[in-house]
Amino acid sequence: MAGFIRSPWRMYGQVRVDEQSARRLEAESIAWAGSLLALLVGFRALIAAMHASPGIGTTILVGVIAPVMGFVLFVLILLGLTAIERSGIRVFGRLHHRRITRAVAETIVAHAAIGWIVAALLTWAGWALGSGVAWLAQREVWATWELTLTAHYWMPIAGFLIGLLWFESLVYVGVRRMRFANTSAAAARLDDAPPGVEMPATVTNTNETD
Repeated sequence: MAGFIRSPWRMYGQVRVDEQSARRLEAESIAWAGSLLALLVGFRALIAAMHASPGIGTTILVGVIAPVMGFVLFVLILLGLTAIERSGIRVFGRLHHRRITRAVAETIVAHAAIGWIVAALLTWAGWALGSGVAWLAQREVWATWELTLTAHYWMPIAGFLIGLLWFESLVYVGVRRMRFANTSAAAARLDDAPPGVEMPATVTNTNETD
């Protein structure tokens, strides 16, 4: 998966169109991203509960319920965003006369789903950095600005949005790179390609229907 961060164009040229494997990959990426985001929600909720001093039982309850509810919520959101993207690139394919089948679309978004993990990690980084900035702003007059005082709120959101843009960028690269996938012409080019020459989007599901 790290290859899709370093060189997504090259990696999309090597992936195989396999809808079932792609669905598993998508589920794994979203599960990891949802877990990371849920841990952040649980951690923040636990800190807030400890500051409110409601009692040890309530604090533990908050620390357990918040991440569980957060995981379910974030997974549903990420699944929804991914489904919208998957449908969107199929519409794009029809409008631009590219045969982006269901399997091709699933393969593209599944490999782009690493962007959700990046978004989750950047959300954590944004919260950590924002908390430090807000702490400094509360203690130093020169750093007391509205943006710095609220940095622990907007920086995590900014981190997630950067990850969202990365996901969108990977989808764009995937659509460009795999525009010939799952066609007989693509298969013919692969058969005729000389050794060592990289061709776009290897085909495995030749019976795939729209």
